[in-house]
Amino acid sequence: MLTYRDEVGGVRIEGCNSENEVEKIKSCVERLNDYERIGLTPGQVRTLIRKYRELRESEAARTSDADVREVMEEYNRACPSLPQCRTVTDRRRVAVRTVGKVLGGKSWGEFFALAEASDFLSGRSGRWKACCFDWLMKPSNAVKVLEGVYANGSASGAAESFDTGEFFAAACAKSYGE
Repeated sequence: MLTYRDEVGGVRIEGCNSENEVEKIKSCVERLNDYERIGLTPGQVRTLIRKYRELRESEAARTSDADVREVMEEYNRACPSLPQCRTVTDRRRVAVRTVGKVLGGKSWGEFFALAEASDFLSGRSGRWKACCFDWLMKPSNAVKVLEGVYANGSASGAAESFDTGEFFAAACAKSYGE
């Protein structure tokens, strides 16, 4: 493993695993370019960078590749009508951990079964075909799936059971005193 070192604004950056990581950290330090004005020393900025790196590494380590792969396999089994998921990425690792907290008492299998059962999410309705593992792993989307927003007959079922003729007759009767 190569270690990259650089210095910007009096702050030494070392121990990075890639030039890309050095660039990201340099841009952060450059944004803190007036660190003296806000009362930080170069040593404090180095400490912040180290703590940030440690936090990022611990976040990724909390969800192992095996855990993510297991969730992906469950998705592939439960959702045959959706695009298959094959690659573990850092973004997916974080998403699995985040959505895992949102699931509450439901298992991954139950969660994915809700998505597969939905004609809209599975593409069977023909109205939308963009649902995939990454879409389901967005916490806001996961909550909607769990709350039944995409369940067959939820929003569309309510609209179909609403009789506009009855509503119009009732509104006219109320307006004209009938």
